[in-house]
Amino acid sequence: MTLRSPISRRALFFLAGAIPTLSVVAPTVVWSDERQIVNTAANAALAVARAGGSPSAYKQLLVRYAAVQRVALFALGRYRSQLPPGQRGQYVALATDYVAKMLSRYSKNFAGERFVVTSAQEGLVRGRIILANGQSSPVDWRVINARVFDVNIQGKWLAVQLRDQFTRVLESSNDFAVLFRFLQTGPR
Repeated sequence: MTLRSPISRRALFFLAGAIPTLSVVAPTVVWSDERQIVNTAANAALAVARAGGSPSAYKQLLVRYAAVQRVALFALGRYRSQLPPGQRGQYVALATDYVAKMLSRYSKNFAGERFVVTSAQEGLVRGRIILANGQSSPVDWRVINARVFDVNIQGKWLAVQLRDQFTRVLESSNDFAVLFRFLQTGPR
């Protein structure tokens, strides 16, 4: 059975969005380990959500499991080459904090009991979030170098959604200081 409620599409989107958004150095992965990486990361995220989901707890998950730097830079889209090299670390840190706050904001909406992997092949891991009422919702994960790079909820890849959001800010201002303020302000 496919989930329509009680987890709102937006809440599920934000839960999964946190995991793929942030990492500094990623170790090499053997493809058979992708199942374990995603299963562990997803169930850890669900546990944090059930516990109330503090921004610091989500930030720890992001740093541990996600390709933070790679995704943050991807989210800049065509503006990536314009990011001043001296501001790269600050940008990645702000993007990480932004996603952690976003996840915290929507934690109360996550009713998932557990995540179950259904298949894994060449960097794509498919699975389902199982809810307390027995319903489930499909979630696909992209794993690169033993780190989660992206998550697909209901047909939307989250790194792409972040890119659309961040580049929209840069399109309107053409100023990284404006993007940094946007990230510092946090999700609305």
